[in-house]
Amino acid sequence: MQARWVRAFQLAAGGTVLLRGGIVGANFAIMVFLAAQMGFTAFGELAFAWGAVMVLATVVSCGGPLVLLRALTDGSGMGGWRIACFALIWPAGLTGLIWLPLQSLWPLPPWGVILAAAVAVNLLSCLASVVRALGYVQTSMVLRDGVPQLTLLSAWMLLSTPDAAGVLWLAAMLMLGLGLLGGAACLVALRGKAADRHVPSDAPALWATSILGGGVAQMDIVVGGLLMAPEVLGIYAILRRVANLVALPVSVATWVSAAEISAAKGAEDIQNLQNASAAGSRVAFTAGAVLFALGLMSIPLLHLVLPAVAGAMPQAVFLVLLCAAFGQVWFASGYTVATLCGLGRETVMARGTALMIYLGSVGLLSTALSPALNAALYGCAITASSVLLWWRLKGLLGVDTSAGVLWPGKEGEAWKPS
Repeated sequence: MQARWVRAFQLAAGGTVLLRGGIVGANFAIMVFLAAQMGFTAFGELAFAWGAVMVLATVVSCGGPLVLLRALTDGSGMGGWRIACFALIWPAGLTGLIWLPLQSLWPLPPWGVILAAAVAVNLLSCLASVVRALGYVQTSMVLRDGVPQLTLLSAWMLLSTPDAAGVLWLAAMLMLGLGLLGGAACLVALRGKAADRHVPSDAPALWATSILGGGVAQMDIVVGGLLMAPEVLGIYAILRRVANLVALPVSVATWVSAAEISAAKGAEDIQNLQNASAAGSRVAFTAGAVLFALGLMSIPLLHLVLPAVAGAMPQAVFLVLLCAAFGQVWFASGYTVATLCGLGRETVMARGTALMIYLGSVGLLSTALSPALNAALYGCAITASSVLLWWRLKGLLGVDTSAGVLWPGKEGEAWKPS
C-alpha cells in the first residue's frame, strides 16, 4: 500500500508540486516581511514598481523564454549568440527605445530602475528555459519564480537605508549578475549541441501570447479597481489570490511536460505528443482536484474572517473563483502544447478572445458590476478561451489537451506510463 502511494506521488510530480508551493509561500512571506520592515508607504511604492517590472519583462522579452524553451527541446537547436540576443541584447535595446516615451508620459515612476529590473527578470526567465532544456526541472522553476523576489529581500538586507528605488536597483544588479554567471555556465554546457538556427517564424506570436497572458491574468483586478471601491477590491483580491492556488499545479505541469511535448512535436510523433500532454494533465489534475476540494470545504468558514462585500457574500465570490481556477486545471496542457508545437497564433487568438469577452461583458454590465459578477465574467472569459484552444488543438493536431483524456478508455489509454 505504501509503495502504491509513493508511486502515485511520483506520477503526480509530487516533489515538484511541493517545491512550487514552497516557492509561492516563500514569495508571500518575503513580501509580508518587506511590508512590515519598510512601512506601507515605501512598500506600496515597491509593490507598484515590482508589478510594473513583471509586466514590462514580458513586453521587452521578444518572446525569448518560450522561443528558447522550444528551440532547445524540439531538436532544432539555437546557438550561443542567438540565445544571448533573446536573453539580454534585444531586451536591453528595446528598453532604450521605450524609456523616453514612458518618462515623458508618466514622469513620476522611476522608469529607468523599473526597465533595468525588467531586463534582469527576463534574463533569469531565459536562463530558466535553458536550464529546463538541460533537464533540470526544479532548478529552472526556482530560477524563474523564486530568485527574483529573493533578490528583493537580499537587496533590502544589504542596504543601510533601503527605499523602494534603492532596493529595486540593487535587486536588478543582483539578478543581472546571477543571470550572466548562470548563462555563461549554460553556454559551456550547450557548446557543440546546438546549431545557430534562424529565429522561429512564429516568434512574434509567442511574444504576443506572453504579453496577452499577463493582461488576462490581471484583467479582473485592473478593471475591478476602476469600478469597485478600494476596500471591496481588496477583499476580492484576497479571495482571488487564495482561489488561484487551485491552479498552482498548472505551472508545475508545464515544467514537467514541456521538454517531452517539444521533443515529440520535433519528431512529429503524435502518439508521444498525446502521452506527454496527458502526463501534464495528470500532474495538474491530481493536485488541482485536491486543492479544489479543500477550497470548497473552506467556503463555510469564510464568514469568520471576511465581511460581506458590497452586498455579495464572500462565499459566492470565492466559489466562482474556485471554479474558474479549476477550469484552468482541466485544460492545463492546452497552452503548453500550442506554444511548443508552432501554434503560437492559436494562443494569441485564445487569450485575445478572453480579453474581448471579459471587456465586452464589463462594458455592457459596468453599472451593475459586483464582486460576484466580476468573478463570473472573468471565469467565463478564461474558460471560454481554454475551450476554444482545446477545440483548435483537437482539430489541428488530433491531441486532446483536457483532463478528460485521463479517464480509462480515452485516447486508447495512451496516457498511462509504460
